[in-house]
Amino acid sequence: PGSAVKIRVNNMLPLVIVLLLAALTLWLRQAAELGPEPERRQDASQPDALANRLSIVRLGSDGLPRFSMNAARMSHFDQGNISLLEQPRFERRERNGMSTTITSARARVLLDANEAHFYGDVRMRRTAPARMMDARSEYLHVNTARDLITSDRLVTITDGISTLSGVGLEISKSNGEFSLKSQVKGTYHVARK
Repeated sequence: PGSAVKIRVNNMLPLVIVLLLAALTLWLRQAAELGPEPERRQDASQPDALANRLSIVRLGSDGLPRFSMNAARMSHFDQGNISLLEQPRFERRERNGMSTTITSARARVLLDANEAHFYGDVRMRRTAPARMMDARSEYLHVNTARDLITSDRLVTITDGISTLSGVGLEISKSNGEFSLKSQVKGTYHVARK
């Protein structure tokens, strides 16, 4: 009886090896048909790109610089195509000599919408030949597509020794006007001739 069991095990060993090879072949075929495992989606709260000492220049249709944005640090998030900037500096120079510079502690830039939201100790300086205007606030919104600067917070504007303050600001490049929306107060000094 012992030799009969030995013969059966010896006869089964090649069959077991063939079954293992068949299973391995089937597994390899399925793995090849499925392709590589898809990349794991990165957490949306984590940036997909980081940059230090960033400098971006956007050109106009004429090939000349339209505006520039510099920052000490940028974190870009793929979801919404949003960039968060630390210590940003926005500059726009016009052919007529007018320029606008905005600095702040941080900014949120929506590249698809041509918008930037500046937060924390926001300072804006607009210069024109023989004239300069400064504005300070905790928030400014810049829309480069509409040439519009707005704020819904307290803004203080100084032009020489004249000072205006109010809540809500709108500066439109298209009509060259600015307006304060509410709680406006200030002093205006006329230059003597």
